[in-house]
Amino acid sequence: MKLLHSRVGVITDATEQPIKVKYLDSWYEVVERLDRWEDAGEWWNGESEKIFFRVILINGSVMEIYKDLPTEEWWSNRLSM
Repeated sequence: MKLLHSRVGVITDATEQPIKVKYLDSWYEVVERLDRWEDAGEWWNGESEKIFFRVILINGSVMEIYKDLPTEEWWSNRLSM
């Protein structure tokens, strides 16, 4: 997987599960959610709590994204095409 760290757009369903991801100015449907986990981060260094998802996009890519809970911003973490 390629390491990334850029903001992405995410549309979620009523249960806060990602259903679409905007990456490089294009929207991709999430066809499968492979994993979900929470991470407290290095709180002693001021890092915030995050919720991670590993998803398969409609184009076949596997993307790891996370939501920064305090800011509610979504970020890409890794991508495998």
